[in-house]
Amino acid sequence: MKSLTVRTIVLLLGVALEVSAGSAYRILSECDESAEVRGNISQDARIEIHFAIMGSSTCYSVTAIVDGKQVRGYVIDAGLDAVLAFEKARIKTSRDALNALSVVPQPAAQVVDHPVVNSAGGKTSVDSGKPVKELPKATTTGELPR
Repeated sequence: MKSLTVRTIVLLLGVALEVSAGSAYRILSECDESAEVRGNISQDARIEIHFAIMGSSTCYSVTAIVDGKQVRGYVIDAGLDAVLAFEKARIKTSRDALNALSVVPQPAAQVVDHPVVNSAGGKTSVDSGKPVKELPKATTTGELPR
C-alpha cells in the first residue's frame, strides 16, 4: 500500500512538473520581466510574432490565443518554437538580401523630336516655336535696368 502511495505521489509530481513546464512562457504587458503577465503559453504554442525589439535581451511582440481569448503582449523567452522559427526566417531574409545582386536598371534614353522654328532674329523657343525674350544686359555702372 505504501509503495502505491509513493508511486502516485511521484506520478502526480511528474504530471504537475510537466504542466508547469508546458506553461513556463509568459506573455507580458511590456518588454520587462517584472511587467504584468497577460497569459501563459507552452513552448510549442501557436503565436503570431509581429516584430522583435533588440536590447539586452530580445523582446518579441506577439499575439496568442490563451484560454480561448486573443492576447497581445510581449515575450522575452527565445526558447519558444515560434520565436526560433521567426529568428531563422529573419536571418535567412537578411542573408538573402546581402547576397542579392544589386542591379540598378539604366534609364531608357528619351529622344524628344521638337521641330526647329526660326524667327526673324534667329532665336526661338524649342518648346513653343515663339521667339525667345532676352533679358536686358547689365550696365557696368552697377545700375539695374529699368
